[in-house]
Amino acid sequence: MLQMWEAGADSQSVQSTVTTPQMGTASLAPALGGVYFPPVTASFKCLEPMVDGATMGQHQGPPLQDELTTEQDVGLPLVGPRNEGEVGVTGLMCRALIDSGSQVTSITHKYWREHPILREQNLQSSCVPIEGAGGQPVPYYGVLHIDLTVMSHELKAVPTFVVPDSEYRSTVPLLVGTNVIRAAKSRLQAAYGSQFLHKVEELYPEWHTAFQSVDGPEEGETDDLVGPAVYVGRKIHIPAGKEMDLRCNIKTGPRTQTYTAFIESHPSMQLPSNLLVAKVLADVKKGYAPVRVVNLSHHAITVRPYTHLANAFLVDNVVEFSDKAQDKCNDDVSKRACLSLNQVVTKSEVDLSEAAVENEHQRSLLKELIEKNRNVFSQHPLDYGCTKTMTHEIPLVDPRPFRIPYRRIPPSQWQDVRKLLTEMETAGVIRPSKSPFASPVVIVTKKDGTLRLCIDYRKLNSCSTRDAFPLPRIEEALEALGQAKYFSTLDLTSGYWQVEVAEPDKHKTAFSTPMGLFEANRMPFGLQNAPSTFQRLMTCCFGDLNFTHLLIYLDDIIIFSKTFDQHLQRLQLVYGLRRGEVWAFS
Repeated sequence: MLQMWEAGADSQSVQSTVTTPQMGTASLAPALGGVYFPPVTASFKCLEPMVDGATMGQHQGPPLQDELTTEQDVGLPLVGPRNEGEVGVTGLMCRALIDSGSQVTSITHKYWREHPILREQNLQSSCVPIEGAGGQPVPYYGVLHIDLTVMSHELKAVPTFVVPDSEYRSTVPLLVGTNVIRAAKSRLQAAYGSQFLHKVEELYPEWHTAFQSVDGPEEGETDDLVGPAVYVGRKIHIPAGKEMDLRCNIKTGPRTQTYTAFIESHPSMQLPSNLLVAKVLADVKKGYAPVRVVNLSHHAITVRPYTHLANAFLVDNVVEFSDKAQDKCNDDVSKRACLSLNQVVTKSEVDLSEAAVENEHQRSLLKELIEKNRNVFSQHPLDYGCTKTMTHEIPLVDPRPFRIPYRRIPPSQWQDVRKLLTEMETAGVIRPSKSPFASPVVIVTKKDGTLRLCIDYRKLNSCSTRDAFPLPRIEEALEALGQAKYFSTLDLTSGYWQVEVAEPDKHKTAFSTPMGLFEANRMPFGLQNAPSTFQRLMTCCFGDLNFTHLLIYLDDIIIFSKTFDQHLQRLQLVYGLRRGEVWAFS
């Protein structure tokens, strides 16, 4: 006897018991029902959703003989694979059935009672009827509100039914329905734009299958999405009942030209309660636009740096109803500000007001040089380059895997840690891992109150061989400056993250968190040979210029010269070398 489970795009999970031809029978029963089907050859056919009450998926009994489709006819299996994946449930990872045929999300009674946080919640009553695939009523104990983490994105207070246990649900206690699937799809599309499905298909095929099966915005419907409006100021407190305009960073137009954007928040954004974002039209200038927020609560609300407040959408044209005498002027302003989407490119403004130059002519020459080489600078904090000159290798003297549990992280920091992991994964710095290695993470609070995620690689370092490549001597560097008069310093944006870890060694960098296991795509901080690798890379790229044109110490570069014209030449030489390496300066 062979027991299987099927999770179709439009059908509830169905337990199938298929006997051999000698036994001569086949029976099919819903996961939460008890409907018996006659012993005939079985197939599945989708029905339209039921009208009365919420449904948890549907299936239909055996069709007529002339409608049967067998495995021999089309070369397909009788029962397809289960559409399962990993979902975070209030801080713990859980195996989930992602079922686009179910309108509700549910967890088992046993999982609720064993979860260290959920078991403290009391069940809420509900009068919503649930019907199974065959139309039979599905019992449930009550409703909980749980936090789900879907592909590193958190959905808070998801209403979830607590249902009786079953044999299958003992290993897959969570069933994700369309109320979560649609919300996750909407949030990802708002965060990543119209191409988000391509990334989901590559990394999370089970969610891609579910997203394709539900109604909602399709690719191409957000073609006018420019990007997120991210608050870039310091931590700010908005008093109760007050409005404020917050300076946010958005992708900008070419050079110094502005463009018009429609600023609008989205329900999927996890903003503080009672903090509303106004819908406004704004001219995006030099990459920045004001976003108006209002605090409707009776207490102050804190907005932290890098908070995603809203999305910016391109505006094709602005029509203003004004006096005839102003019509022409308004049309001219509108034409200057409104651009096509393919003209909207990332751009950052370099502030040279504090540059120690002798006159304004030198300042203009320096600005012209930087504008000419604008593409060598990072456009935003997550804009990292990636060199192809070398990769970081981790040779081990003891190849046996080790696993160290992660250290406890206070629940108050979970949301910030999730945000850090999401940003790093989005930037390609880390990726989900199945490695047998696991190093713990350490959360450090910086002076500005934000968190820094560090990895304790002491165990890995003790197992690896040491790289003896030397670091520069400070006294030799100072002697090389000689009679130099002009100096420029360049710093690589997260320099270590611009060096890729060798593919065979990536699994060795795995680190464990409450949100899962991840491994590094780019060279992480904390590895004992990381400084040697980086210094070797910089020496390889700039070695002929070291001590004559510039000084190198890890990711810091000092360019020196005796005259201003010579300094411009040396700056251009360094920018040209960087362009060939695909690095990014901050």
